[in-house]
Amino acid sequence: FPVTIQTPVSISVIFVGFLQGDADNVIGAIMDLLVEAKVIPDDSPKYVPKIVAEYQKSSKQKGAVVIIEDFKFQKFINN
Repeated sequence: FPVTIQTPVSISVIFVGFLQGDADNVIGAIMDLLVEAKVIPDDSPKYVPKIVAEYQKSSKQKGAVVIIEDFKFQKFINN
């Protein structure tokens, strides 16, 4: 550890019980932490082509869950 992921991934962030500030700012901070911790080389579309954010209400728990999965490319546009 750390293991740097070299293939494209999908990153899902689930905010539990709170969301302070703009979601894009918080996601940006999480992405910066993943790069700094050398989990991903950088947060460009080459390595992170998909990011999903979700909010779940909770009065008992607060935090964020980050899920990193292999990304499966889907072709929507013919070139």
